[in-house]
Amino acid sequence: MPINSPDIFCYEIKVEPVASIASNDKYDAIGDILPIAGTNCKSSVFTTGILDDYPGATAAYSLRRLSSSWTGPAIRVKRQTTLDELDIGFKENGDLDEQALADFSGGEKALFVNILYDQTGNGFDAVSVQAIGPRIVNSDGSIVLLGNKVSMVFDGVNDETLSTDLLTEFDNTDFLVNVVYGESTGGTNAFSIGSTGTVPRLYFQHDRWSYNSLNTMTWTDVTAQNVMQYQVNGDTQEAFSDNVTLATATEAQVDFTPTGFLLGRTGTSNYMDGKLQEVIIYTSNEVENRIGIYENMNSYWL
Repeated sequence: MPINSPDIFCYEIKVEPVASIASNDKYDAIGDILPIAGTNCKSSVFTTGILDDYPGATAAYSLRRLSSSWTGPAIRVKRQTTLDELDIGFKENGDLDEQALADFSGGEKALFVNILYDQTGNGFDAVSVQAIGPRIVNSDGSIVLLGNKVSMVFDGVNDETLSTDLLTEFDNTDFLVNVVYGESTGGTNAFSIGSTGTVPRLYFQHDRWSYNSLNTMTWTDVTAQNVMQYQVNGDTQEAFSDNVTLATATEAQVDFTPTGFLLGRTGTSNYMDGKLQEVIIYTSNEVENRIGIYENMNSYWL
């Protein structure tokens, strides 16, 4: 296997003949460069992401890098008390740069997400509506976690971010909304994103989905960390959690009143009180790709 293989980077140089692990020969030559047996050697450099494998997303927000073509930051954070701001990018492997968060916190200041950058390049950045947004670093300098990976946490009171022009992208179209959330902080809205207006509504929540009509479908609360997917295929709506159907409904596609699209709130007062790690939105028919998208998100986050 070549030394620049994307799958293996752990090697050793043999200084004496050994039983072959790379060919059918009994021995490899002295000096051969061979993969070290028994190791889990994976590339530490980001090459491609979910948006490379499943292109065409309308908007994508995440605490990991999603695309090889995205070279910008993941988020902009604001520091408690001083209100200084800093863009936070990614490590070489595509994970969020947690060390940059820790350094900016100084070990004693909470950090809040002020901007979630749209990694599609379409410009649908989600900007905090309040002076401070969802928390990502606690006041003692510890990073907010969900399932042992970095997360934002919404307070259930007023945390929200707004993408002003995104809502009209859902007009009269098939779509697939994919999210990773979990761990309600004790309120009634473990997950809540969508429009602020009334009819026609577009509310995505942890136990219901309002598509045009209020509570178009409902299901038993899902508050644990999971991959939730909301799919429109023609006049059929279907909600999934971890690739299991929760509910289906039939509503004609509609135009939505352009009131903005919020992460962290639906309607006038349904504020999210859980943790959020990723939101990827396709305003196209992704029925054939839905399971693959789920598997990618599940593999990374869960």
